[in-house]
Amino acid sequence: MNNKEILLSLSFDNAVCIVGKGGVGKTKVLETLYKNCELDWNGNVLFIHAPSRLRENYPSFIVNKRRDTSEMDDILNMLEKEEGIKENVSSSKEIIGIIYTFLRNGVINKGSMIIVDSLDSLMDTKDLKLLLSIFETLRIEKDVRLVLCVSSIIGVRAIESTLSKVEFFEVVRGKERIEIEKKEKSEDVYSFFLSLMEDL
Repeated sequence: MNNKEILLSLSFDNAVCIVGKGGVGKTKVLETLYKNCELDWNGNVLFIHAPSRLRENYPSFIVNKRRDTSEMDDILNMLEKEEGIKENVSSSKEIIGIIYTFLRNGVINKGSMIIVDSLDSLMDTKDLKLLLSIFETLRIEKDVRLVLCVSSIIGVRAIESTLSKVEFFEVVRGKERIEIEKKEKSEDVYSFFLSLMEDL
């Protein structure tokens, strides 16, 4: 398994979207990328585990540098108006609340990376769109890099319609190891999910 192509894509200011069949090793790819970032990434890194496992796995994070949080005031002010994120009233709100907390304490700052596993799992559609719009603002205005893993057409469509620059990678299990294949266009990703439905 080689994460170099993913890191290269991130270096060109693209968001990265990881797709693949259930149990193929998507989480393993994200975990390996996260561990590699300790050596290969200068900024901070936040790894948010799948919404269904948030209670068991608090987000992992690498802090290489802290900065004045005032550079994120505009996003923090917007999030403070969002109901339910401090009370964690749902898995959707909990993820948005985590982003708010790590913005407020300076872990997410300019040049950071955010990795989210199973982004579309248990996410309310409205909250998913809100979170992606926050991510897009962070990517464009704050130079934050994004690696997002989804497992549905809805997740892919939401990412494609909200993020202006995104590259897709499919995780496949080879005979001896997990492979990562770059998808040249989103139509290939839709075809992948449609083929999964045909197998049902």
